[in-house]
Amino acid sequence: MSSQEQDTIVASLARWMVEVFHHRFPRIGGLSNDSEVTVGPIVSKPFYADGRAKLPLERGPFVSARAYYLACAQRELDACRMLFAQDAPASYQRDLEESRMMVERIAGLLCDLTGRCRGLDDDDPEMAPFSLDIHGRALKDIFVSPENPTHIVRNLVA
Repeated sequence: MSSQEQDTIVASLARWMVEVFHHRFPRIGGLSNDSEVTVGPIVSKPFYADGRAKLPLERGPFVSARAYYLACAQRELDACRMLFAQDAPASYQRDLEESRMMVERIAGLLCDLTGRCRGLDDDDPEMAPFSLDIHGRALKDIFVSPENPTHIVRNLVA
């Protein structure tokens, strides 16, 4: 691609990202598309990986950022405690105990900071609704026109 075509595709991606940002939702969660798009429980990896799918975690949808952050802290605590309950040699148990203590300190800090963040859920009314999180999107998720590779025709988010 020429430099001009490369600049055009980057500009198209930037426009697409702004367009996606303008889709706002009243809750934090995963999107489902039964007959209409609705916000349901979160389906991202941190809530399901490493044995977490079997844990009775709060997965949302969350009505506030504060509730989401507190659920993330609790998720890490629950996942860590699950590991500690396994039968294992004493040396491994010590390592797990050290890790558990660190996770508990970090989760406690996250809960404390979340509690101290004034305005976390009382932001500017225009910015308060939640938008799509596209940080996990990659170039492989975006399809361009074969005739004009500077034109986005489809992406896996939409």
